[in-house]
Amino acid sequence: MIKINSLNSKIFLSFFILGIFLLSLFFLQVIPQMNKEEKKHTIKQIENMIYLTNQQIKLVMRSKKNNGEIRKEELKSIIEHEAIRITNRLNLDNSIYKIKDKSYQFSSKKISCNTSILNSNKHTLFQLKDESFKEFKDELKDSTFLRRDIKNKYICSTGIRKLYYTKKIKKHNKFLVISCDIDNFSTKGEEFELKLKKEIQKSFSLLDSFHKGKAYLMWLNPNIKDDKPLYSKEDKYLNEKYCLSKISNFTFPKTGDLTPKEIIQAIDKEPINHLLNGKKSLTWVKSINLNEDEYFLYLVTIYEKDFLKHVGLAYMSIIPAAIISFFIAIVVALIIFNRLFKSINILKDVAFKVNKGEKNIRSNIKGKDDIAVLAKAFDNMLDSIEENISLLDKKVEIKTKLLSDSLKEKETLLKEIHHRVKNNLAITIDLIKLEKSKIKDKKTKDTLTNIQEKIFVMELLHRKLYESKDLNLIPLKNFIEDICQDLTASYFVEEKISINTDIEQVHMNIDYALPLGLIITELITNSFKYAFKDKGEIFVSLKKSGKKYILEVKDNGKGLDENIDVNNTKTLGFQIISNITKGQLSSKLEYFYEKGANFQIIFEIKR
Repeated sequence: MIKINSLNSKIFLSFFILGIFLLSLFFLQVIPQMNKEEKKHTIKQIENMIYLTNQQIKLVMRSKKNNGEIRKEELKSIIEHEAIRITNRLNLDNSIYKIKDKSYQFSSKKISCNTSILNSNKHTLFQLKDESFKEFKDELKDSTFLRRDIKNKYICSTGIRKLYYTKKIKKHNKFLVISCDIDNFSTKGEEFELKLKKEIQKSFSLLDSFHKGKAYLMWLNPNIKDDKPLYSKEDKYLNEKYCLSKISNFTFPKTGDLTPKEIIQAIDKEPINHLLNGKKSLTWVKSINLNEDEYFLYLVTIYEKDFLKHVGLAYMSIIPAAIISFFIAIVVALIIFNRLFKSINILKDVAFKVNKGEKNIRSNIKGKDDIAVLAKAFDNMLDSIEENISLLDKKVEIKTKLLSDSLKEKETLLKEIHHRVKNNLAITIDLIKLEKSKIKDKKTKDTLTNIQEKIFVMELLHRKLYESKDLNLIPLKNFIEDICQDLTASYFVEEKISINTDIEQVHMNIDYALPLGLIITELITNSFKYAFKDKGEIFVSLKKSGKKYILEVKDNGKGLDENIDVNNTKTLGFQIISNITKGQLSSKLEYFYEKGANFQIIFEIKR
């Protein structure tokens, strides 16, 4: 029975009311905030995926542009070569009209061009195909290229793009003009886009888990002035407003009721809320290339109902757990407070005062229950402690002095041992460096460097033990960072390769620190040698999770063969790592590719 006026019931009731208040506060404030934060997180996640795809598309377009420049230079080279060949032959002949012979005409099979002869006033004397130079004859200059673009009104069409090359025929005081249609040699990029369509659409599919909406690329005319929706059912493929890239899966844009003005205002900004197919939607507009005549854009539309499916899942699972936990806490508190609260508080107060130094205080709890028996035993124990404490103080003082003297002698001796081992290993490293300076064979020098780094790990280990206050434990953070710094200096890669570390402040004895140092040395050395063509980064991490430790060494290099078994390979380095991992850490080396080689070892320290 719980007495209404008892301290037990009052405290229990207070906690019950407080629990109800906190639970209500959680439901009214925390959960809506969680919902809001989860929505922000989901939007951020979507925007990160859109950003990655956008960057990939920009790289593709840059590659496409570079490809076009290379093709244009190739076309110029062909035209110039043909013009020189024809003019040289005409300068050797008496008749200018021999150009009608096939041997004097444009011979390249890569592109079909027109050949014309102009007099000194740039009037046409002869042409293989009819063509007028009247509007720009003064721009035709000796040994000079002239490009003329006549663009039509349609976004999806390049219009007419021609390249002219003029070469003077000195003997006859005439001009040879070769004119070529650029689009017959290199298109706007349709073939290039089709080849890359599958790769780009893999990036589009990153958003499949969030929506069943649309993702596509589109050219847009920025000079459209009306406020009507961009897309209309009457639109034809060739129009003045927009054009979808062949990389997309659509011929017409999926913009719903959005106007060109709204789309342009949303470029690289917050998503637009609008209707698509009668459904509420969010559309992101990202720029790829912007110029005066047309904008090249990446558009992603997500239906709001698909987006909201990912919001609210977390707190829905928290509510039942919170309610169940609350009622369990009530039951447990009721049992504990009712039976133990009073007597335990007395014992707690006595223990607290004894801990403060009041040796003559007693609980004096009466009764026959377990708490009373415990209280009596506690009081008797205090009596015994008080009687013996003075005697123990004297004995402890004597023993402490003896142990302190003995410990100082052992610490001095052990430090001396570590100091001498460290010095001997340092001398060995210097001897190896001296031998390396005399050897020219790179393979032999690399072998000596590997041996030198392994000895350095041992020397560093004894140095850390010598410097440490605890002669049995090594601070791994400084130990591993020193190894990384020494490796970078030994292989002269400071300007090419950087090593980043994330090491927790943990201490280990020599039985675990030494194998870890050797494994890290082997993995970093392997990355130096094989992972990078030029520059790169290496990341070394050591974390503690519960009773286990996780060592991770990864780089952003080319990685290993995906079918390799690092624990069963003929490579000496991996054999060393595998043997150390199995024999001294009772674990195994795990490898997987993550934008580079990633090695992981999870082990537990056995006491």
